[in-house]
Amino acid sequence: MEPSPPTNAEKQRRIRRASQTLACLEWMAPNFRKLHPVGAELPQECVSLMSPSFLSDQFDTMYNVPGYREWFLRQDLRPSYEFHRRFLQHLQQRENGRRWVLKAPTHTFALSTLLATYPDALFLQTHRAPLEAITSVSSLITILRRVFSDAVDPVEIGTEAIRYWSKTLTKFIGERDRLAPERIFDLSYVELRRDPMGAVRRIYKHFGWVLSPRAENRMREVLAKQPPDLHGFHRYAAAQFGLRPEHEQEFFAEYCERFSVGSPVSTRPVQLTSALRQSRFVRDGLG
Repeated sequence: MEPSPPTNAEKQRRIRRASQTLACLEWMAPNFRKLHPVGAELPQECVSLMSPSFLSDQFDTMYNVPGYREWFLRQDLRPSYEFHRRFLQHLQQRENGRRWVLKAPTHTFALSTLLATYPDALFLQTHRAPLEAITSVSSLITILRRVFSDAVDPVEIGTEAIRYWSKTLTKFIGERDRLAPERIFDLSYVELRRDPMGAVRRIYKHFGWVLSPRAENRMREVLAKQPPDLHGFHRYAAAQFGLRPEHEQEFFAEYCERFSVGSPVSTRPVQLTSALRQSRFVRDGLG
Protein backbone atom coordinates (compact mmCIF):
# COMPACT_ATOMS: atom_id res chain seq x y z
CA MET A 1 0.00 0.00 0.00
CA GLU A 2 3.00 2.27 0.62
CA PRO A 3 5.92 0.63 -1.19
CA SER A 4 8.24 3.62 -1.30
CA PRO A 5 10.95 4.13 -0.37
CA PRO A 6 11.96 0.50 -1.01
CA THR A 7 14.09 0.47 2.13
CA ASN A 8 13.44 0.29 5.86
CA ALA A 9 13.21 4.08 6.06
CA GLU A 10 9.99 5.13 7.80
CA LYS A 11 8.92 1.49 7.76
CA GLN A 12 6.99 1.57 11.03
CA ARG A 13 5.26 4.82 10.14
CA ARG A 14 4.13 3.35 6.81
CA ILE A 15 2.90 0.20 8.54
CA ARG A 16 0.83 2.33 10.93
CA ARG A 17 -0.70 4.25 8.03
CA ALA A 18 -1.59 0.99 6.26
CA SER A 19 -3.18 -0.28 9.47
CA GLN A 20 -5.28 2.87 9.71
CA THR A 21 -6.47 2.45 6.12
CA LEU A 22 -7.41 -1.17 6.74
CA ALA A 23 -9.23 -0.16 9.92
CA CYS A 24 -11.47 2.02 7.72
CA LEU A 25 -12.23 -1.01 5.54
CA GLU A 26 -13.15 -3.01 8.62
CA TRP A 27 -15.45 -0.21 9.75
CA MET A 28 -17.17 -0.09 6.35
CA ALA A 29 -17.35 -3.88 5.93
CA PRO A 30 -17.09 -5.51 9.37
CA ASN A 31 -17.80 -8.99 8.00
CA PHE A 32 -15.09 -8.85 5.34
CA ARG A 33 -12.28 -9.68 7.74
CA LYS A 34 -14.09 -12.85 8.84
CA LEU A 35 -14.04 -14.13 5.27
CA HIS A 36 -10.72 -12.72 4.09
CA PRO A 37 -8.25 -11.65 6.82
CA VAL A 38 -6.27 -8.52 6.01
CA GLY A 39 -3.53 -6.73 7.89
CA ALA A 40 -0.61 -4.37 7.32
CA GLU A 41 1.87 -7.20 7.86
CA LEU A 42 -0.15 -10.09 6.43
CA PRO A 43 0.22 -11.55 2.92
CA GLN A 44 -2.33 -10.50 0.33
CA GLU A 45 -3.36 -11.47 -3.18
CA CYS A 46 -1.24 -9.77 -5.82
CA VAL A 47 -4.27 -8.64 -7.83
CA SER A 48 -3.84 -5.32 -6.02
CA LEU A 49 -0.61 -4.79 -7.95
CA MET A 50 -2.58 -4.83 -11.20
CA SER A 51 -5.30 -2.37 -10.24
CA PRO A 52 -3.22 0.80 -10.82
CA SER A 53 -3.17 -0.16 -14.50
CA PHE A 54 -7.02 0.01 -14.48
CA LEU A 55 -6.98 -3.48 -16.02
CA SER A 56 -8.08 -5.56 -13.06
CA ASP A 57 -11.04 -7.71 -12.09
CA GLN A 58 -10.71 -6.21 -8.62
CA PHE A 59 -12.96 -3.40 -9.84
CA ASP A 60 -15.57 -5.88 -11.06
CA THR A 61 -15.48 -7.53 -7.66
CA MET A 62 -16.07 -4.30 -5.76
CA TYR A 63 -18.52 -2.51 -8.07
CA ASN A 64 -21.46 -3.58 -10.21
CA VAL A 65 -20.46 -1.91 -13.48
CA PRO A 66 -21.36 -4.30 -16.32
CA GLY A 67 -19.90 -1.92 -18.90
CA TYR A 68 -16.46 -2.17 -17.32
CA ARG A 69 -16.70 -5.96 -17.12
CA GLU A 70 -17.57 -6.24 -20.83
CA TRP A 71 -14.70 -3.89 -21.71
CA PHE A 72 -12.22 -5.66 -19.42
CA LEU A 73 -12.92 -9.09 -20.89
CA ARG A 74 -11.93 -7.79 -24.34
CA GLN A 75 -8.63 -6.21 -23.29
CA ASP A 76 -5.05 -7.28 -23.83
CA LEU A 77 -3.74 -7.58 -20.27
CA ARG A 78 -0.06 -7.16 -21.15
CA PRO A 79 0.09 -3.60 -19.74
CA SER A 80 -1.35 -4.89 -16.47
CA TYR A 81 1.24 -7.66 -16.17
CA GLU A 82 4.05 -5.34 -17.19
CA PHE A 83 3.06 -3.02 -14.34
CA HIS A 84 2.78 -6.04 -12.03
CA ARG A 85 6.36 -7.04 -12.91
CA ARG A 86 7.67 -3.51 -12.47
CA PHE A 87 6.00 -3.32 -9.06
CA LEU A 88 7.69 -6.55 -7.95
CA GLN A 89 11.06 -5.25 -9.16
CA HIS A 90 10.51 -2.17 -7.03
CA LEU A 91 9.56 -4.22 -3.97
CA GLN A 92 12.58 -6.50 -4.23
CA GLN A 93 15.14 -3.72 -4.50
CA ARG A 94 17.81 -4.27 -1.83
CA GLU A 95 16.32 -7.68 -1.11
CA ASN A 96 17.93 -11.01 -1.98
CA GLY A 97 15.00 -13.44 -2.03
CA ARG A 98 15.27 -16.36 -4.41
CA ARG A 99 11.74 -16.26 -5.78
CA TRP A 100 8.33 -14.64 -5.53
CA VAL A 101 5.38 -16.75 -4.44
CA LEU A 102 2.17 -15.10 -5.59
CA LYS A 103 -1.52 -15.84 -5.38
CA ALA A 104 -4.55 -14.45 -7.19
CA PRO A 105 -7.42 -16.31 -8.89
CA THR A 106 -7.36 -13.69 -11.65
CA HIS A 107 -4.26 -15.35 -13.14
CA THR A 108 -6.38 -18.25 -14.36
CA PHE A 109 -8.02 -15.78 -16.73
CA ALA A 110 -4.77 -14.76 -18.44
CA LEU A 111 -2.27 -17.61 -18.34
CA SER A 112 -0.76 -16.87 -21.75
CA THR A 113 -0.14 -13.24 -20.80
CA LEU A 114 1.33 -14.26 -17.45
CA LEU A 115 3.74 -16.64 -19.21
CA ALA A 116 4.76 -13.93 -21.66
CA THR A 117 5.71 -11.79 -18.66
CA TYR A 118 7.11 -14.56 -16.44
CA PRO A 119 8.24 -17.31 -18.87
CA ASP A 120 9.80 -19.47 -16.14
CA ALA A 121 6.79 -19.38 -13.79
CA LEU A 122 5.82 -22.49 -11.85
CA PHE A 123 2.23 -23.21 -10.80
CA LEU A 124 0.52 -24.64 -7.76
CA GLN A 125 -3.20 -25.18 -8.34
CA THR A 126 -5.37 -26.04 -5.37
CA HIS A 127 -8.58 -27.92 -6.13
CA ARG A 128 -11.73 -27.33 -4.12
CA ALA A 129 -15.30 -28.42 -4.66
CA PRO A 130 -16.47 -25.82 -7.23
CA LEU A 131 -19.81 -24.99 -5.64
CA GLU A 132 -18.14 -24.41 -2.27
CA ALA A 133 -15.62 -22.08 -3.92
CA ILE A 134 -18.25 -20.18 -5.93
CA THR A 135 -20.42 -19.75 -2.84
CA SER A 136 -17.45 -18.34 -0.93
CA VAL A 137 -16.55 -15.99 -3.79
CA SER A 138 -20.15 -14.82 -4.07
CA SER A 139 -20.25 -14.05 -0.36
CA LEU A 140 -17.03 -12.05 -0.63
CA ILE A 141 -18.33 -10.02 -3.59
CA THR A 142 -21.65 -9.37 -1.84
CA ILE A 143 -19.91 -8.00 1.26
CA LEU A 144 -17.64 -5.71 -0.77
CA ARG A 145 -20.36 -4.37 -3.05
CA ARG A 146 -22.59 -3.51 -0.11
CA VAL A 147 -19.89 -1.06 1.00
CA PHE A 148 -20.33 0.91 -2.22
CA SER A 149 -23.97 0.36 -3.16
CA ASP A 150 -27.39 0.31 -1.53
CA ALA A 151 -28.71 -2.17 -4.10
CA VAL A 152 -26.92 -5.52 -4.14
CA ASP A 153 -28.51 -8.69 -5.50
CA PRO A 154 -26.77 -11.84 -4.13
CA VAL A 155 -28.55 -14.08 -6.65
CA GLU A 156 -27.29 -11.96 -9.54
CA ILE A 157 -23.78 -12.13 -8.07
CA GLY A 158 -23.95 -15.93 -7.76
CA THR A 159 -25.19 -16.30 -11.33
CA GLU A 160 -22.40 -14.09 -12.69
CA ALA A 161 -19.76 -15.84 -10.60
CA ILE A 162 -20.59 -19.39 -11.64
CA ARG A 163 -20.71 -18.48 -15.33
CA TYR A 164 -17.52 -16.45 -15.25
CA TRP A 165 -15.45 -18.94 -13.27
CA SER A 166 -16.65 -22.01 -15.16
CA LYS A 167 -15.54 -20.43 -18.46
CA THR A 168 -12.30 -19.16 -16.94
CA LEU A 169 -11.45 -22.51 -15.39
CA THR A 170 -12.12 -24.38 -18.63
CA LYS A 171 -9.87 -21.97 -20.51
CA PHE A 172 -7.12 -22.21 -17.90
CA ILE A 173 -7.12 -26.02 -17.84
CA GLY A 174 -6.75 -26.12 -21.61
CA GLU A 175 -3.82 -23.70 -21.53
CA ARG A 176 -2.03 -25.28 -18.57
CA ASP A 177 -2.12 -28.69 -20.26
CA ARG A 178 0.42 -27.35 -22.75
CA LEU A 179 2.96 -26.85 -19.97
CA ALA A 180 5.49 -29.47 -18.93
CA PRO A 181 4.12 -31.56 -16.03
CA GLU A 182 7.02 -30.61 -13.76
CA ARG A 183 5.92 -26.96 -13.89
CA ILE A 184 2.54 -27.64 -12.25
CA PHE A 185 1.57 -29.24 -8.96
CA ASP A 186 -2.05 -30.09 -8.15
CA LEU A 187 -3.11 -30.05 -4.52
CA SER A 188 -6.38 -30.89 -2.85
CA TYR A 189 -7.79 -28.04 -0.78
CA VAL A 190 -9.05 -30.63 1.71
CA GLU A 191 -5.52 -32.03 2.06
CA LEU A 192 -4.09 -28.55 2.56
CA ARG A 193 -6.51 -27.92 5.40
CA ARG A 194 -6.04 -31.34 6.97
CA ASP A 195 -2.23 -31.51 6.84
CA PRO A 196 -0.65 -28.17 5.85
CA MET A 197 2.95 -29.18 6.51
CA GLY A 198 2.55 -32.48 4.71
CA ALA A 199 1.19 -30.59 1.71
CA VAL A 200 4.10 -28.16 1.82
CA ARG A 201 6.64 -30.98 1.86
CA ARG A 202 4.99 -32.53 -1.21
CA ILE A 203 5.11 -29.19 -3.02
CA TYR A 204 8.78 -28.68 -2.27
CA LYS A 205 9.60 -32.23 -3.38
CA HIS A 206 7.75 -31.78 -6.68
CA PHE A 207 9.63 -28.60 -7.58
CA GLY A 208 12.97 -29.86 -6.31
CA TRP A 209 13.23 -27.25 -3.56
CA VAL A 210 14.88 -27.67 -0.19
CA LEU A 211 12.63 -26.94 2.78
CA SER A 212 15.01 -25.43 5.30
CA PRO A 213 14.46 -26.03 9.04
CA ARG A 214 14.14 -22.26 9.48
CA ALA A 215 11.35 -22.00 6.89
CA GLU A 216 9.52 -25.03 8.30
CA ASN A 217 9.73 -23.65 11.82
CA ARG A 218 8.32 -20.30 10.69
CA MET A 219 5.45 -22.06 8.93
CA ARG A 220 4.67 -24.08 12.05
CA GLU A 221 4.74 -20.90 14.13
CA VAL A 222 2.18 -19.28 11.80
CA LEU A 223 -0.10 -22.31 12.02
CA ALA A 224 0.22 -22.48 15.80
CA LYS A 225 -0.88 -18.86 16.10
CA GLN A 226 -4.10 -19.44 14.16
CA PRO A 227 -6.72 -20.69 16.60
CA PRO A 228 -10.00 -21.73 14.95
CA ASP A 229 -11.87 -18.68 16.23
CA LEU A 230 -9.12 -16.18 15.41
CA HIS A 231 -11.26 -14.16 13.00
CA GLY A 232 -14.68 -15.17 14.20
CA PHE A 233 -17.21 -17.00 12.09
CA HIS A 234 -18.79 -16.33 8.75
CA ARG A 235 -21.99 -18.08 7.69
CA TYR A 236 -23.34 -18.40 4.18
CA ALA A 237 -25.32 -20.86 2.09
CA ALA A 238 -25.32 -21.64 -1.61
CA ALA A 239 -29.05 -20.95 -1.82
CA GLN A 240 -28.48 -17.33 -0.76
CA PHE A 241 -26.82 -16.77 -4.14
CA GLY A 242 -29.23 -18.82 -6.22
CA LEU A 243 -26.75 -21.71 -6.39
CA ARG A 244 -28.03 -25.29 -6.36
CA PRO A 245 -26.18 -28.63 -6.04
CA GLU A 246 -26.99 -29.55 -9.64
CA HIS A 247 -25.11 -26.46 -10.85
CA GLU A 248 -21.83 -28.18 -9.99
CA GLN A 249 -22.36 -30.90 -12.59
CA GLU A 250 -23.93 -28.47 -15.05
CA PHE A 251 -20.95 -26.12 -15.08
CA PHE A 252 -18.00 -28.14 -13.72
CA ALA A 253 -18.63 -31.82 -14.55
CA GLU A 254 -15.39 -32.35 -16.49
CA TYR A 255 -13.30 -30.53 -13.91
CA CYS A 256 -14.83 -32.47 -11.00
CA GLU A 257 -14.21 -35.78 -12.71
CA ARG A 258 -10.63 -34.99 -13.66
CA PHE A 259 -9.53 -33.74 -10.25
CA SER A 260 -11.86 -35.86 -8.09
CA VAL A 261 -13.58 -32.95 -6.41
CA GLY A 262 -17.21 -32.24 -5.69
CA SER A 263 -19.31 -31.20 -2.77
CA PRO A 264 -22.52 -32.30 -1.11
CA VAL A 265 -23.34 -28.61 -0.68
CA SER A 266 -26.28 -28.03 1.61
CA THR A 267 -28.75 -25.23 1.23
CA ARG A 268 -28.34 -24.61 4.97
CA PRO A 269 -25.78 -22.04 6.11
CA VAL A 270 -22.28 -23.40 6.60
CA GLN A 271 -19.91 -22.09 9.20
CA LEU A 272 -16.22 -21.83 8.44
CA THR A 273 -13.34 -20.17 10.19
CA SER A 274 -10.86 -18.02 8.36
CA ALA A 275 -7.96 -19.73 10.10
CA LEU A 276 -8.93 -23.08 8.59
CA ARG A 277 -9.70 -21.66 5.16
CA GLN A 278 -6.51 -19.71 4.80
CA SER A 279 -3.06 -20.73 5.95
CA ARG A 280 -0.46 -18.41 4.48
CA PHE A 281 3.31 -18.89 4.44
CA VAL A 282 5.63 -16.03 3.54
CA ARG A 283 9.25 -15.14 2.76
CA ASP A 284 11.17 -18.38 2.29
CA GLY A 285 8.02 -20.41 2.09
CA LEU A 286 4.64 -20.34 0.48
CA GLY A 287 2.19 -17.47 0.32
